[in-house]
Amino acid sequence: ATGSDFEEDREDGLRDPEIKREEFSKALFNTLAPAVKQCDEVVRGVFQSQNKVLTQLSNLEEILNQWKEEDQKKKDEKQEKQQKFEQYVKKIQYVRGKVD
Repeated sequence: ATGSDFEEDREDGLRDPEIKREEFSKALFNTLAPAVKQCDEVVRGVFQSQNKVLTQLSNLEEILNQWKEEDQKKKDEKQEKQQKFEQYVKKIQYVRGKVD
């Protein structure tokens, strides 16, 4: 072995850990990339589902508020009718008292 062969082996030895680190990094990235991509797709699917649920909840809330308003209108109308009925009853009682 010549001096230059020894120096080349020594340089390869110094570069070897860096090369191993790079190869390990590439291998780790290549191993994890599909799992990360799949996880990302699942998360996106969850967000889409969540948006659909929120949309449906908004629609349901709107429908329930409409029913509530209609029910309140019916109660108000019923109360108005009852007040008119009570007025008629009072008038009849008044007239009856006058006649007696």
